[in-house]
Amino acid sequence: MNWEEFLKPTKLKLGLFVLFLIVDVIVFVTGLFLEGIRIRTCNIDTAYTIFLRIMSNIITVFWGLPFYMMSNLSALSFIPSIIILGLFLIFFAIYWYVFACFITWLYDNRRGKKSKIVFICFILALIIISTIVMFQTNPPQFDSSVCYKQSLEYRRFANNCESLCKDAQSSGNADDAVKFCCAQMTGDTDFNRNGKVDAIDSESMKGFKVCENAIYCMNMFSCKNGTVEINPAKCLEILCTAWNNVYNNTDTATRKVKELIQGPGDCTLSPDENWFTYYGFDSLHC
Repeated sequence: MNWEEFLKPTKLKLGLFVLFLIVDVIVFVTGLFLEGIRIRTCNIDTAYTIFLRIMSNIITVFWGLPFYMMSNLSALSFIPSIIILGLFLIFFAIYWYVFACFITWLYDNRRGKKSKIVFICFILALIIISTIVMFQTNPPQFDSSVCYKQSLEYRRFANNCESLCKDAQSSGNADDAVKFCCAQMTGDTDFNRNGKVDAIDSESMKGFKVCENAIYCMNMFSCKNGTVEINPAKCLEILCTAWNNVYNNTDTATRKVKELIQGPGDCTLSPDENWFTYYGFDSLHC
């Protein structure tokens, strides 16, 4: 191969060069869109989605290489941003021009046996490398129990619980503690979109699970008020005390607490992971 001839500009090479630049930008923008979809669907993999991910990564690893190089350069904080941008643009241009030259070379030698072998080897290498990269950096997920952590609604609820906890900590007021204990996640809680109410792991109560439609601040998040942790056991005490002070009647207070904390939800919880029965809400009497 004559490298001078290989790299010599022609109308076809320049046309392909511009085309590749346009396609690369489109692929990059589309990749951001598809990533948003994967987050909203919790990135749960089936055989079909794994196949789609393999095919998409064949494209992404190749077309997105300039952006991948840019992200690695950006991690080097000691290099000024303007230099990183300059290096990126230089690499970006060289990368696609060389590839345009390569495609032109294949086109000019398309009838030769050698070009066909090179092209086949190139495609096979691209498939193998992209598949290995995908499974090494982003392995398939089959466990839908972690899906809720990617939900925008869940993150908003988590932030609200954190705010309520801080209010309870700063004020020391029983009313603020009551708000934390009673706060329940509402809206669409079918995190993995399977049409069922599933059990998910509690973030604060290790070994316990909660139903998707019965997520409270107290059974999902840790909150300490001084040396006292406001967990379900403490919440039971706080709620009974608060409503006894209001009604001055244990039966009425009990009914009120049961109205606020109605049950463990509509999923199936085994006895050793059921927070509702473990902390005595099923046999509640203030």
